[in-house]
Amino acid sequence: MAGSLKRRPAFFEIVSLSVLLGMLTLGFFVTAQDLPGPSFCVFKTFLHFDCPGCGLTRCFLLIPRGQISQAFSLNWAGPFLYILFALIFLAMLFRALGLNHFNVSFWQKLRLSLGTFVIILLLT
Repeated sequence: MAGSLKRRPAFFEIVSLSVLLGMLTLGFFVTAQDLPGPSFCVFKTFLHFDCPGCGLTRCFLLIPRGQISQAFSLNWAGPFLYILFALIFLAMLFRALGLNHFNVSFWQKLRLSLGTFVIILLLT
């Protein structure tokens, strides 16, 4: 019983790290032009204006290729969110590898401040 409890967080960390790594590096393999043209955003379809998340996928695909100005034009909160996810990925990777020599409160404060900043950007 105790062994299954220890395996669950490790499995969760591996899956989370894999998803974050895939999200952060997908832009190296897929371009924004490879995506289908029509929008699948329900918010935009019914209300006829962009939701706060519109353009995030294309934005995340442009950032690894260094096209930051185009990424900002698609969704100006996207690059900040990308940085937030990259920092979360690094924090999780350090913890998984046992290299967590950083102060935990530092990472928590950094994630909280970046997350708050991104939410404010999305709401304005």
